[in-house]
Amino acid sequence: GLYTVAIAIRRKMSPVVIARMLLNLGIDGLLGIVPLIGDLFDFGFRANTRNAKLLAERSETAGKASLRDWATLAGAAIVFGAAVGLAIYAIVALIQAIA
Repeated sequence: GLYTVAIAIRRKMSPVVIARMLLNLGIDGLLGIVPLIGDLFDFGFRANTRNAKLLAERSETAGKASLRDWATLAGAAIVFGAAVGLAIYAIVALIQAIA
């Protein structure tokens, strides 16, 4: 999966496009480890195909990121921040319940 990312780096694509490609691989890997659901997810979400399509589309615009690339990364950052915040909240609530 990282071969397509390496090509994007060699072609000097925008870091936002490269981050989006890595996000696709991360999502595929993270959900792929869940038994049964991961297999179904792998069938519908093909990170390598998405990355190859992204590479081809962005090659036409000299590797510049589109608004959709920025929005995807912003959404991922918000979800990540919410997950971290929820984890911190859960730890604090657990400590308070124990004490």
